Amino acid sequence: MRRILVAPLDWGLGHATRCMPVIREIQALGHVPVIAADGEAFNLLKDAFPTTEIIHLRGYRPVYPDDRGNMVWTMLWQSPAFIQRIFREHQALQTLIQKCALDAVISDNRYGLWSNKVPSVIITHQLFIKMPAFVKWMERPVRQLNRFFIEQFDECWVPDFADEENLSGALSHGQRLPCNTRFIGPLSRFADIQDDDAPHHVPDLLIVLSGPEPQRSLLEKEIIPEAASTGLNTLIIRGIPGKQERSQINDRIFCVCNMDSTQMFKTLKRAKFIVSRPGYTTIMDLAALGKKAIFIPTPGQTEQEYLAWRAEHTHVGVVQRQGNIHLQTALEKLKSIGSAPPPAQSLEYKSAIARFIDSLTR
Repeated sequence: MRRILVAPLDWGLGHATRCMPVIREIQALGHVPVIAADGEAFNLLKDAFPTTEIIHLRGYRPVYPDDRGNMVWTMLWQSPAFIQRIFREHQALQTLIQKCALDAVISDNRYGLWSNKVPSVIITHQLFIKMPAFVKWMERPVRQLNRFFIEQFDECWVPDFADEENLSGALSHGQRLPCNTRFIGPLSRFADIQDDDAPHHVPDLLIVLSGPEPQRSLLEKEIIPEAASTGLNTLIIRGIPGKQERSQINDRIFCVCNMDSTQMFKTLKRAKFIVSRPGYTTIMDLAALGKKAIFIPTPGQTEQEYLAWRAEHTHVGVVQRQGNIHLQTALEKLKSIGSAPPPAQSLEYKSAIARFIDSLTR
């Protein structure tokens, strides 16, 4: 049995949830995943895999701006600390390889987790990082630095389709790819969940909140009166892991702090309308279920703004701007763009994992 480190980035929960099918597949092949995580990602994966070995590996721990700050400048200001963290986690990995008897590493967007001692893989869809217009001149050096780190790994797995019918668009297509790139199809935590006919509450409107504070709370404050104005039975998933509280705002609006993967699968699949952030993991999850959505990008997150624009351009979503949300208008527009797309699922990631582990044996 091979012992394989699986380590997601600690920016939000999307990197952790899309590692779930990777961890399950390693187990299904008879090998041993060792999870390394930090913060909320650590707690989420510990709950999801209670019998799996999990260790703390300090993440990048970004500081987000307040409601008056600028996301881009805040991230740029922290970039020297992020690069320092990359080199420190690279050094930490060399100790972990011996301490945990690791045979390989699969990193989700943690750029320091490569080694000359064991084979390593990085999972990322951001091969070509987009910068906002006012710092567009930085795009080329940022992409070159990104490429440098990606090419330190033996393989780069892009969780998307390689052809024109893809989910990430210009973030990972249309230019010269790193030499170690391999497209493995979308990664969704819902890939292996089977639906059943058990009774399940079905909201007309499902609102999934996520992302960094204070933007998550600002969106929650803005979206509640908009949801009330629609008159629809509404469920709000507040996106606060580790809490199980339920609350009721009025006779039509209910809130829960979080859901496990099976509950989330059933609720997303049955909801008539969905509102969420357009993080790439969410895009993959909705594509796996064949669902459209109203997308509200986190202010200042260029990647989310691009993915929201692309979803609207490909007729699988409608975009609203935080601070100027009009939910009734968005619902009418969502109805007008046609039927939901067919589910976009792929099992190619399973063959990629099997081939990678087989190469360890050889």
